[in-house]
Amino acid sequence: MNPTVRCVKTPKGIEEMTQRKHGLSQRHRRLLILVDGSRALNDLMQMVPDGEVPVLYEDLLTHGFISPLDGPGATSPAPAASAPPAKPAAPAEKRAPAPADERERFEMAKNFMFNTTSHFLGVAGSSLSDHIQQCNSIEELRNHFKEWGEGLRLTSDGRKAADKLEQQLASLLS
Repeated sequence: MNPTVRCVKTPKGIEEMTQRKHGLSQRHRRLLILVDGSRALNDLMQMVPDGEVPVLYEDLLTHGFISPLDGPGATSPAPAASAPPAKPAAPAEKRAPAPADERERFEMAKNFMFNTTSHFLGVAGSSLSDHIQQCNSIEELRNHFKEWGEGLRLTSDGRKAADKLEQQLASLLS
């Protein structure tokens, strides 16, 4: 397990958060709440110094509640030319993803947008979160990219992280 890889909640993880459908333990749930795409395993171990975080984190990964966002073991593709506002990609990176990859990228992008909106805006971002949750394609998510970026910049923490988060989301939306 690479301690610098950041993860996001999968649809299964979001379902557990909203409906408690899968019966996670309190310790697993506490860690799942903290996974938001902006914190690596190292960060989570500092936030919850009980020594069990690596094991709980691995459980959440193994059972599909979270998914890697970047780094070794990540499933997100390299940036491509069509993502807003990413730099154009080299021709070798412009290959079209397979249909399963496209769906996975969509789910990761949707979770990333939802989690970061919830994290930085809380209840104030509920309308945007609802719009994001209703999206059914990467193209629909792209339509909310600008609104999402502007929303992040409404808070001081969001302003600090916005450029980096926009680059990460752009790579998923490409």
